[in-house]
Amino acid sequence: MKIEIDKKHNRYSFAIKKSDGKLLYASSKQFFLIPSIKSSYQYAWEAYRDAKRIPTYHLESLDKLASEEFVAPINTDVSAESMLEDHYNTILNGINDKARSVESDEDKEAIYEEIKMITSELLAIESNLEEEEGKEIDQIDDMIGFLKRITNRYFSDLLEKDKEEKEEADKAQAESDALMAEEGMGMEGMGGMEGGMGEPMPMDSPQNPLAMSSKRVLANDNFEKEVLEDFAEGACRAIQGFHPDAIYDIDIEHKEIKICDKEPILSLKVGEGMLLTNIMPNGKVYSIYPYHKSTFYQKYWKPIVESIGHIVVDNSMLLVPGKTVLPDFPSSPKSFTVNGWNIDNNKEENINVSFKGDTKDSIWLFEDAKSIRTSSSGHNVSKYTEQEYSNAIVKCINPQLKSIYGRTGAVDKILPGTNYVEVYVDFGRGLGTQIMSEQDIEIILSE
Repeated sequence: MKIEIDKKHNRYSFAIKKSDGKLLYASSKQFFLIPSIKSSYQYAWEAYRDAKRIPTYHLESLDKLASEEFVAPINTDVSAESMLEDHYNTILNGINDKARSVESDEDKEAIYEEIKMITSELLAIESNLEEEEGKEIDQIDDMIGFLKRITNRYFSDLLEKDKEEKEEADKAQAESDALMAEEGMGMEGMGGMEGGMGEPMPMDSPQNPLAMSSKRVLANDNFEKEVLEDFAEGACRAIQGFHPDAIYDIDIEHKEIKICDKEPILSLKVGEGMLLTNIMPNGKVYSIYPYHKSTFYQKYWKPIVESIGHIVVDNSMLLVPGKTVLPDFPSSPKSFTVNGWNIDNNKEENINVSFKGDTKDSIWLFEDAKSIRTSSSGHNVSKYTEQEYSNAIVKCINPQLKSIYGRTGAVDKILPGTNYVEVYVDFGRGLGTQIMSEQDIEIILSE
């Protein structure tokens, strides 16, 4: 199968083709056959998302309709409603045949999931019908009843498992709600959170702010896929103003999201507990906005984190923009303290977002708030003398500066301070000159 995205008058549509080039479906012409599909979309990622969500059973039933005659302008007396009815009748007959001939447990679960998806679609269609459309409502009820009979006959064990898991999930949710109410973390308490820079972050619960969502795992085998899709959509939404052609792809096995705009531009990693852990530039974005550049922070990192709602930094510090404020790139070097939550020891902690250097060459990084206070407490913390830095070859040792970590460069300027030394380092290879703090580098060779 191949998905093609078409752009016309700043709107996007999609087509699904076989490997031999035969058209199976075009959203601009056949959208009325699938209620969840639009004829056109404002952004490419929306069209691509819905194209990938069209399950196999739709394509199988649409194959006959997707001939050249159907794609071309046609005159027909058959209404869209009748075609929709025929469409689902074809699907239901196919499902019945599959259910009777199922062989493996994997196939059985796949068909059961198809039945649930079809039932949901039919219920959605029915909810949009008016009361006077009684005939159509009766037809949909008949289809749903047919699916129920198939389920009870061939998939009663999976249906019972679903019911048990739902009851367990509801019970766990009720217990968690009761616990939160006892600890003052109910909805009223959450609504009172302010969360500004330097203000307390009221996270009294020992759970991280997203722990509650894990309860859905009990009732949804596709939990990880749904979370990754939510994150991918949030990221695309954050950058769609300057990347309207962007689409996303998900690697469920490695919990990675790749965003492309004709070529790769970003990759997002998700770690333990389905928490976002990294946003990295790729391709043309990397060449213009390397990770350590403050402009990457302002244009990509910050809006994506705010759109998705969280990120883990330094492997253990959870930042939630709804409970603290991520600062904007300042006009001069400055450090900001933001509230975080240490997910290793379940304690509230602060971390600094520091911007260093002139506006044009500024870099950004997270620094431990305690170490920042120590370095500015009046003690000389310089590791080397100003003379040792002169014309030295240094290596970046800060793993947070991902695009230059481990790389070497030549010192061409020194900025001595009262209690510190900063240096201009030319890393070459397209990275250019960066202003580095002492804790970020070590001398490899000194004159």
